[in-house]
Amino acid sequence: MLVEASVLRSDGTEATLDADGLGLSYRESRLKHAAPGAADVVTWASFELTAAEPDVITARLDEIRHWRQAHQPLGMPSAGSFFRNPAEGPSAGALIDELGLKGTRVGGASISHKHANFIVNDAEGTAGDVRRLGEQVAAIVRRERGVELVPEVVFAGHWSGWEPTA
Repeated sequence: MLVEASVLRSDGTEATLDADGLGLSYRESRLKHAAPGAADVVTWASFELTAAEPDVITARLDEIRHWRQAHQPLGMPSAGSFFRNPAEGPSAGALIDELGLKGTRVGGASISHKHANFIVNDAEGTAGDVRRLGEQVAAIVRRERGVELVPEVVFAGHWSGWEPTA
């Protein structure tokens, strides 16, 4: 569990914040919502850990590793879990899979055949390919299922002039 973290602010000052001060929740923090050029950068963090026997830790890590190998497209570049799961109903991956979108491609980016909520890259894809594919998939899910998929991927950098998929 996070005890506290030090952040370097865009004005050059430093602050030490606890989890509440960082606005931490499941896949969320206030760091993700800063105005351009005003983002804090975490420079260190302190955690409180729970002790356990080495064999218990090893067994848990093996369980996690085996689950990921069975369910996620490891071994090729990916954008990770691309969409947040909707608050109600099927997961983002299940919706994408139900619509037969595995393998859908834009440039060098495609929907993983192993897990439909992963966008993988054949090493020739661009960030624009990944973003365009995500927008295309979200539009299809919206049209066919009436569900708004929200990316959990944060697009950093300069995207002005970007034309979203219609």
